[in-house]
Amino acid sequence: MALASFGSCFRASANQSVSLDVTINVTPPSVASVAPAAGATGVDPKTQIVITMSEAVKPETVTTITVFLENPEGSKVPGVFSLSPDGTVITFYPGQNLASETAYTLTVTHSFQDLQGYFMCQDFVSHFTIKDTTPPPMPAAGSITASFPDQDGY
Repeated sequence: MALASFGSCFRASANQSVSLDVTINVTPPSVASVAPAAGATGVDPKTQIVITMSEAVKPETVTTITVFLENPEGSKVPGVFSLSPDGTVITFYPGQNLASETAYTLTVTHSFQDLQGYFMCQDFVSHFTIKDTTPPPMPAAGSITASFPDQDGY
């Protein structure tokens, strides 16, 4: 006679009807991490945005509608996406360098779906600021002088 085992405290024999209390937990996808980190300052203007999800997402849900980067005026930054082979890392490559001393907002909408079709519970929003890349002012004409050779003959 064959026996089926359900944990360490219950055994059922073949053809025996058994009632079990089964709970199915739905775990929706979420943003596990983002780089640049939320609140980061001094970010390089050539940065790419890396979003790590808690689980694989459907590739067709990675679009400019579900994830986007905005400047302070609310305009979306153009660029391209890539999705890692395992579907958990989304990288956004801005089409141009980001503006000096500018705060950007990254939004990942709740429209992301995992491979089972479950949506994120809520939007994820993160902010970061690009470092100051303004070159220093040019010195006034005639303010830099040099003479050759110096006192040591060099």
